[in-house]
Formats: sequence, C-alpha cells, structure tokens
Amino acid sequence: MKPFIYAPALAVMLMTSTALAGSFEKTATGIVVRPDTGPAKEVRLNVVGDSVIHVLAVDDPKREQIESLMAVAKAGGDFKLSQTADTVTLTIPKASARVSLKDGLITFYDASGKAVLTQAKADIKPVLVEGKPYVSTSAQFNKGTSEAFYGLGQHQNAQMNLNGENVELRQHNMDIGIPFVVSDQNYGVLWDNNSVTRFGNPIRFGLASRDLKLTSTDGKAGLTAKYYVDDKLILTRVEPDVRYQFLSDIDKHWPKDAALTKEATTGKTVKVVWEGTMTSDKPGVHKMRLYASDYATLKVDNKTIFGHEIWRMGWNGWYNNFEQTFEAGKAVPVSLEWIPSGGMISLHHSNPEPDADKHSLRFTSEAGTGLN
Repeated sequence: MKPFIYAPALAVMLMTSTALAGSFEKTATGIVVRPDTGPAKEVRLNVVGDSVIHVLAVDDPKREQIESLMAVAKAGGDFKLSQTADTVTLTIPKASARVSLKDGLITFYDASGKAVLTQAKADIKPVLVEGKPYVSTSAQFNKGTSEAFYGLGQHQNAQMNLNGENVELRQHNMDIGIPFVVSDQNYGVLWDNNSVTRFGNPIRFGLASRDLKLTSTDGKAGLTAKYYVDDKLILTRVEPDVRYQFLSDIDKHWPKDAALTKEATTGKTVKVVWEGTMTSDKPGVHKMRLYASDYATLKVDNKTIFGHEIWRMGWNGWYNNFEQTFEAGKAVPVSLEWIPSGGMISLHHSNPEPDADKHSLRFTSEAGTGLN
C-alpha cells in the first residue's frame, strides 16, 4: 500500500452563503484558490509526484511560511485541471482533489474516483506566542466515519485504532509525537505543524472539577482528602481537585502540617485517600484519565479502574486513560488511594462529543503560520 499524504492545509469554515464563488489560478505545480468565504484567503495545492498533494491554507497570503521539518520532497509532477461553476479539481495519476470555490473545503479521491477524505470544516485564528504573531489551526474530515486510523508516533496509552481516540502530540523522553496517520482506506494524512497538536477532540482535558461537580463525603464542593503517615490519620480536609500533577503543584498545595513535611515523613509510608462523588449534566460516555506515578488505586462507581499495576517511578508519571458512563444528574462514587514517594498525581476529564465528531479525522494545533 502506498498511501497518499495529504497535509491538511485546507481552509475555511463550512458556512451558508449566497455570494458568488471565488476564483483560482493555475501555477507551475498546482493551483491557488481564493474562496469566497471562510478564514483562508488562499488555499494552495501543489503536486508532489503522482500520489501526493500538498495543501496550504493561509489567512494572510503575505505571511512568511516556516520551512517544513517533515516534508522534504519538492513540488512537481504532471496534473490536470477541470472546473465546474463552483469547484475546481486537480487530478494527478493516483489521486485528485476537488476544491469548493465558495468555501475552500476539499474532497480527496483515489485513482478510481472514490471519495476517501472529505473536509467538514477548518479554522485559522490569529494568536500571539511570546509576542510574535502566529495562527492556531484546525481541520476536520470524514465526520461519522467507521474507518480505522493508525500512527501518530510512539505513545504509552495502549491506543491502536485511533478512531474515536484523543491523542496529544508533544515530545517527551518516553513519548514521541508524529502527526501522520494512515487509514485502512488506503490514504494517509501528514499534518505539518511543529507546535502542540491534538488529534481528536480539540478541547484539552481539564482537571475533573472543570466539567464535573465534585462532592465530598460531607456534601461540600470538592473531594474529601485524608492524609496518613504509617497508617495514622494526620489530616482530613476538602480539596477542589486531585491536583498534584507537577512539582510546583505539590509545593503550592501539599498540606503544611508539620507531620507531613518531607523531613518528618522520611523513611515512613505516606498515603493519601480522596473520596466523594462526581456528577455531570451531560449523559453518555465520558473520557477521563489519571495521571500518576508511584502506587495508586482508582475506583469509580465502586469498580476498580486501576490498581498497583500502573506503578511508575516517581519522576516518570504518565496518563492512564479510561471511560466512564454518566447519567445526567446522577452522582458516581469515586475513591483514589495514592502512596507517594516523590511522585505526582492528578485526575482529568473531557466531556463527551457528538458521535459524528468523535468518529472523524481531526487535527488542532496551537501555533503555526498556516493550515499545512
């Protein structure tokens, strides 16, 4: 199988318009489309051989583009153009791309003329990063698809078929993000962006209390937290979240009780237990994840989700994904036990999406110079 590589640089929100279609011009290596509506002023298609089409959508045609660190092949190859009243189609030997002159959205076809990748929407928004102007970008294809997606690099979350999954691409010493996916429908997509990128839901996971109502064992907002040293209860308090993901969080939020200092607990066993309930007003299957190192045991709805098998070295915390079904307004019991030894822990949540969005091919990047 030789997949097509489509760099989702397509542009433009899908929107209703009665205006006339945009325009296009032929170039030496493809076409430049100037759609009538949407965030992209130009959608540039360049041929790269007989099976690859590179697409770049820009909100400002004068914006200087960053040289790619991923795609090194030069544009060039034979192609043909055809036009209807509101579309233009670029055809190469093993693929074709039809661009709407109205909104710039693109549909890709294989050599037989079968549509394999249909763009549903895209977005380009100005952002400032360290005082410099960039754009955040996103694009979505094949809403409601049942196809399988594979790739995105070397990860630690036991995710194989990525359809319906959420993956954050950033580089760690044990987690390697590569924004390339291959479909079982015989095509591939390279999302050419070097910034933090999310595959799947564009909204980042948040601490559990962002979306859920947390209630302590005595009915207060938050979770009941009990701190033990050598099985002796030292402190009970209500905490708004399980929020020890970073060393700075521990410095800020760890109890100041003298019996819980590092010096006082050296050589002793410290244990923290959080208990309470979680409630959502959004029914359905919710994605959650426990970030943890050292020993941790998580129970949700009186079922053990993770036990000591997820142990990791204290400095090497990572995410453990799980899903939880919620009924609107119904409280779900939660209990988390942690035995820290220099480690970190936090509980995260993401609201459910409509199935058509959940099962689509979608990339979102925090910063770049175009949809590429």
